[in-house]
Amino acid sequence: MKKNKIIITILFLVGLTFGYYYNQRIHEVREQPVSDYNRISRYDLYNYEEAILKEGNYQKLFDLIGEADVDRLPYTIVMYDAYNNLDAGDLLLQLYLLYYGEIKNRNKRAMIPLKEYVKTIIIESTEKGQHFSSEHLKELKKYE
Repeated sequence: MKKNKIIITILFLVGLTFGYYYNQRIHEVREQPVSDYNRISRYDLYNYEEAILKEGNYQKLFDLIGEADVDRLPYTIVMYDAYNNLDAGDLLLQLYLLYYGEIKNRNKRAMIPLKEYVKTIIIESTEKGQHFSSEHLKELKKYE
């Protein structure tokens, strides 16, 4: 009887020790990704912003737009206005349609300034020779 209690106590302590070390491995502090896509780490986000705002790097803009928790609109506007990147105009149209599709039932008036800005971009870009997706233009006309 006494032998069984000693064996059970030793097995309990071995199990408790094993569980403690195993639990420590599970709950290690790891860097949390910015989004599920995990393309840009939290620490590289500043470098991406700097490359977009200072250099006008379109590839960095495209990578940043793929992130889930990043406000994409200001970077796209800067890319179009400051660097005259016509591809950014097309991205801006896509983002407008995305945002409008999400909030059209809540507050349409909030989108009026952005809608007017997108219309001027479409006019300016078509004068410069940029072609927009016909599906996006049809969808824009549908929202009016």
